[in-house]
Amino acid sequence: MKIYPMKTEPVITEHVWGGKKLAQFYNKGIKDGKLGKSLELSGSVLIAEGPMEGLTVNQLAARYPDEFMGKDIRMFPYAVRLEDTSARRTPRVHPDERGASGMRGHYEMLVILSAETDAGIYAGLRETLDEETFLRRADDGTLTQDMFFYAAKKDDIFLIPGGLLHALGGGITALVISVGVDEQYKTDEGDTSRTWGYISREMRGTKFIGGEVAFPGGSLCEVDYAGHMKVTRVRLDGKREEGSTGGFRSVFFTEGSGVITAGGEARTFKAGDTFVLAAEAEGFTVEGRTTYYLLG
Repeated sequence: MKIYPMKTEPVITEHVWGGKKLAQFYNKGIKDGKLGKSLELSGSVLIAEGPMEGLTVNQLAARYPDEFMGKDIRMFPYAVRLEDTSARRTPRVHPDERGASGMRGHYEMLVILSAETDAGIYAGLRETLDEETFLRRADDGTLTQDMFFYAAKKDDIFLIPGGLLHALGGGITALVISVGVDEQYKTDEGDTSRTWGYISREMRGTKFIGGEVAFPGGSLCEVDYAGHMKVTRVRLDGKREEGSTGGFRSVFFTEGSGVITAGGEARTFKAGDTFVLAAEAEGFTVEGRTTYYLLG
């Protein structure tokens, strides 16, 4: 296969709780819409340009299993998306191992890209509710009153395992990284009884606390989420070489602009762009003034 930085074509959707930041800061969609989500990477997302243009990530994985996926051939389901909330989201829960029919559970990471004053996330029930009370409060929109609230600010990272009831508050823009089963059981889809069956009543939210490690021209922070996902945030003002890991990787740029190079092919990037790198690539180079999140 041809090795180069493969930019993805996002799938953008409007929601009643969406806002305008995805268009304003990340060049997504139309500026007058209430954009809630931009799906940046999943098995169904298309490659936007170059020799692999028009193929989905799943098609690349099937066509070039060793070259494209390498050691991560069993990696999917896997998703990266942007979310912007002008209003509080409805609480939701993902299945854990017990609720995933023998599959691994759903692990999610919320990276806060911007947060208005007093904004935050809700995660975990503060008190034990019986099923009848839970369903009534889920239906009337008051369930977050019984949940723990965590104030959020830019660059905070929250870890959301399967079984944890959670919701983004209004005024939050987040990069959401998910591994595990794709299906999400949400109270806003009307099946609150199923949502109740997946909740861990004892689980609370977990905020990642990690330090920055400096290198010439920038710094990085690594998050290894219980072996289920590895994410590295890199702040860069200059040039950085990212070595090969033998597996598929992706990189999402949250700030700045510059050039990304792999396989001797260079592509320009700006904030909001996502690229995938085949396992066969012998690393890649980023040059510019930027912040990016590297997966894998």
